[in-house]
Amino acid sequence: MQLTKSHNIEPDGTKATLPRELLHELKQPLNVIRLATDNIRVRILPLLESDEAGYLAAKLDRIERQIYRAANLWDIGVDAGESLATAPRPLKDTPPA
Repeated sequence: MQLTKSHNIEPDGTKATLPRELLHELKQPLNVIRLATDNIRVRILPLLESDEAGYLAAKLDRIERQIYRAANLWDIGVDAGESLATAPRPLKDTPPA
């Protein structure tokens, strides 16, 4: 994919949007990481001792919070057709329950 002037990034930063294809490419690795954390949680955690499982579960929780936070960044101001100049929304650090 080649970025051109059609992606609407102005020199003064008042309007900056990204094409939907680029957003998909940026978010796709996050989905793969999230699925891997789910697989570890389901397949490996049950095999570990309680202390080790608790430690790994805490690390997986942290990874998942950061994945959600990063995905949320894309949804806030750089989603296709939305300007970065719009009022920022607060970040959510935890995935929906």
